[in-house]
Amino acid sequence: MEIFLTKQAAIRNDPGPPLNKPYETITIVTSSEKFVFTGEGNTARGKLDIVRGGKATSKDKRCYEAIKAAGGAKATVVFPAKTA
Repeated sequence: MEIFLTKQAAIRNDPGPPLNKPYETITIVTSSEKFVFTGEGNTARGKLDIVRGGKATSKDKRCYEAIKAAGGAKATVVFPAKTA
């Protein structure tokens, strides 16, 4: 699932409930950098909120600063494959 983040790292055109599920990876790409986050037991929305807050880890802070500097970013969220 691709979503776009504003300069403040808010979700533009929020897709709603799908982001409330645990994620496998989130890749955030700005005009100058790429950040990859692997599922840490958090939901996709929860992780994006952490990045937007820029408070958790130094990687989260760097990602937030890169999004601000670039004026936004594209995020690709990969959810675990459903198993039968």
